[in-house]
Amino acid sequence: MSSQPPFQPTPEQRDICESDAPTLLVLGGAGTGKTVTAAAAARAHLLLRDGVAEPGTALERVLFLTFSRTAVSQILKRSKGILGDVVHRVDISTFHGLAWQLVRDFGRYNGHGRYPSLRGEAESKLFRADPAVLSYDDLLPEALKILTVPLIGTLTRRRWSLVICDEFQDTDDQQWMLLENLTEAANRLLLLGDPNQMIYDSFLGWKGVGPRRLTAAQARPGAQQIALPLGSHRDPTQLMPTIGEAARVRNFAHPAFAHAIRQGRLRIVPGVDSEPAADDVCQAMEASRRDGAHSFGIFVHGNEPTATLSAALTERGIDHVAVGLSESYGEALKAIIAMLRFASGRSEWDEVLVRLAVFYTSTVRSKQAPQLAFAIGTDRTQGLLERRLADLRTELSAATDLDAAVGIAAKSWTELDLRRGTRSWRRASAEVGRLITAAGGETSGLDAVQREVDGIRASSFTEADAGDKSPVQVMNLHQTKGREADAIIAVFRASDYFGKEQEPFASASRLLYVVLTRARQQVTLLLPTAPHPLVAPLALLVK
Repeated sequence: MSSQPPFQPTPEQRDICESDAPTLLVLGGAGTGKTVTAAAAARAHLLLRDGVAEPGTALERVLFLTFSRTAVSQILKRSKGILGDVVHRVDISTFHGLAWQLVRDFGRYNGHGRYPSLRGEAESKLFRADPAVLSYDDLLPEALKILTVPLIGTLTRRRWSLVICDEFQDTDDQQWMLLENLTEAANRLLLLGDPNQMIYDSFLGWKGVGPRRLTAAQARPGAQQIALPLGSHRDPTQLMPTIGEAARVRNFAHPAFAHAIRQGRLRIVPGVDSEPAADDVCQAMEASRRDGAHSFGIFVHGNEPTATLSAALTERGIDHVAVGLSESYGEALKAIIAMLRFASGRSEWDEVLVRLAVFYTSTVRSKQAPQLAFAIGTDRTQGLLERRLADLRTELSAATDLDAAVGIAAKSWTELDLRRGTRSWRRASAEVGRLITAAGGETSGLDAVQREVDGIRASSFTEADAGDKSPVQVMNLHQTKGREADAIIAVFRASDYFGKEQEPFASASRLLYVVLTRARQQVTLLLPTAPHPLVAPLALLVK
């Protein structure tokens, strides 16, 4: 039996569950229980529809659209007592995940053939565009085209009688169009949002992200709005939400800051100038572990600094997942399969090199593919890496069977010593090993394993973390919404750029609010000697 206490709705939550508004906008601060309330509303909706359904008709379903499928899945798992026996009737997907599903299911009616192909960002950086292959950015436009096909659009809208959108305030124009296209007169929209967590408008405003999104929802016929009261379920003491809100309005004199510092709930470490600050992060993690923390969110501003810190933590033996690099898991699967095909005589060595180049590119956060990836893919490496690749080729050629080849592939990335993507490679190796074993370990089963791997790989392109549930997660500050951990460690650097804003930092201060409200127990802020004006007032709190 579960020890989870029964759901005790507040009056506002009860109103949400009982609402039949065609569009319901639910606003609430960080940790106010928007996702849990949505789960309760989904159950109430399904039970109500079941009660009036004609005998023999198909049971209705709910779609939960989100930016991080794993984050929402974990919340719903913790609240599974709320969904109860309807949990299997709630589908959870990212926007791009749903778009890819629509393209797979119906793309042949829109010129994409029976088996459409999807190219990840890494391949797009390495190879020229191929009009026959879809990229990540193609998915939403193609899904919207598919929904205009009359029969397909009607069938899709009938599948889900309630569509829930998490972090609605950050949807762009195409995502909003998808939401509107998924609903008709008998369907409903439940939109969860928080204007104070609107942190993408400063650089994604050109895509429609910003305050007008809430205005558009409120303008829909019959739309209603319900606000959840202040109060975080993530932190029952309400201390972290209080300092988060104080930071958002730039009230650093609020007594909650001093109280949080005295209690050890807020640790501010000035003078952290090393880049990456891996040693300081490790020390902060150890201090939080002594205080009882078991899960950690490590936040850095910028993609490249995040990847650099991740690589440094890997060198120090810190097992973690780098959020936002989920495609590296899929590309690792593809590279390992290429090794097995080479070992079994089914493909050439050039294919292995290309897949290794793609995987390496997927582990690097940059707008262009690294030069080393081009060297690997074209067999132009030199020195130690050239010798290591030659040794790998010899080992795979000599493998006696698939099991032996899997073992060689599993350790190959570590032996190449490229210092990125180790966790993704390890997970992929374990998964391929499992699939090979399930297929009987025979070479004849390799094609079936490859087809399954291709499906997993495509799915990894549309996820933020590909289901990796590591207790230590490293991410860009802008990937933090919807996530939570026992302890948060945020690294700020002197070179951080937060746009052209000045005090009172109306937009960037919302980012501080998000960062400070992710923690269940403790927040550690690592600040440089000369911090950016956005966070400089925090450094003064410890002087």
